[in-house]
Amino acid sequence: MYCVDSVMQLITKFTSSKQNDSPIEYRWTEYEDRNRKARLANSDEILENRSSAHAAVVIRELVIQATEMKMPLRIVSGELFPDCYDKLVDQTRDYLESRPDENSVVSPDEANFPSIRLIITNWNDVNAQENKFYKLLQAYTNTSNPKVQIKTTSSNFPHFAVAGEHSYRYEMDHISMAAKLSYNHEKVAKFLVAKFDEEFNSIP
Repeated sequence: MYCVDSVMQLITKFTSSKQNDSPIEYRWTEYEDRNRKARLANSDEILENRSSAHAAVVIRELVIQATEMKMPLRIVSGELFPDCYDKLVDQTRDYLESRPDENSVVSPDEANFPSIRLIITNWNDVNAQENKFYKLLQAYTNTSNPKVQIKTTSSNFPHFAVAGEHSYRYEMDHISMAAKLSYNHEKVAKFLVAKFDEEFNSIP
């Protein structure tokens, strides 16, 4: 198991010059616009978020990026807070219904596109009958070639989301949902992918 500090050290090591230290208390439309522009620019700037509403903006942008760049998604969440994940249903459905470009050379990421691997760390707090995001994902697990794989654990594994090995949102504090994120940082994204896969494969 690794800790928040180790990831933060990695983020600092590779991206300290890209850190943006300006206040995060933007007006809502400004926060959405800033994240959209960062994604479109494929920016390696390190941004922040500090609420479930901000988290929804960021994860939605990761889903859009994964759709456009044909990348798999990996997500670790506590209980799939509806305040965050209910806002992602439409975009995630579009992602799961996407198809690779049949005329292109298939990259390793594209070979696993579209796909979502999800780890839920607080399953007892998930209302599976009412949670819209969970119900959407569940519908894609019951096939011979499922696009979604879901595992649950009671470990204190950190919460994060990664698009391919390209971009990420990493949560430092689960209560406030304070997080660091970047729409273009392969070193951190690859590190998180390796840790995710290690944890995912260890869960029965």
